Amino acid sequence: YVGYMAVGTMIWMWQNIVLWQVGYALRNEQMRGTLESNWLSPTARFSYLFGASVPQLVSVLMLMTIAGLEYVFIFGVNFHGSLWLVILVMLAAIPSVYGLGFAFASVVITAKEANAFVFLVRGIVMVFCGVTYPLAIQPQWMQDVAVWLPQTYVIHAMRSAALSADGFAGISHDLLMLVIFGVLWLVAGYILFVWMERRARVTGAIGQY
Repeated sequence: YVGYMAVGTMIWMWQNIVLWQVGYALRNEQMRGTLESNWLSPTARFSYLFGASVPQLVSVLMLMTIAGLEYVFIFGVNFHGSLWLVILVMLAAIPSVYGLGFAFASVVITAKEANAFVFLVRGIVMVFCGVTYPLAIQPQWMQDVAVWLPQTYVIHAMRSAALSADGFAGISHDLLMLVIFGVLWLVAGYILFVWMERRARVTGAIGQY
């Protein structure tokens, strides 16, 4: 049971960190006064979000590794699954997790402050995606919502990869859904970024505090 909650909590923590760090990457540049000057450079503007996500991903991997070691040596959790399948799930989850962060960062360009949106998104993940309890105990309408959230498949696949011996067959459906959601969220994040960036240039919001 501790391992069940540990996996769900680590995935929730990953999405939470992405929302705060990648989602606020452009806003932080704006508050430091560097966004407007960077915007004038001959650089693909979407690369600012992509560049912010790479070191953040490295730090998250280190954090999750340390957290996993703590669960093993302090709480006695036995991760008797496959390390290679865990890595495969992480790779499949990256597009959807960071695609959501890109879309969120695009909204922050105009909204400036988006704390309420962060609390809303992470609350939805906590309630609907089975972070601390199985989806089967939820009402049917909540389960219907959960199937449209990529974090549901990340959590289920990671639990299967880390805690069971089901092998690739246990996560194949989840991986397929993550690939689909990853493409959708990356495309949505890019389109939203282009739209918000064009709108911010027209309204002058890039240089506004």
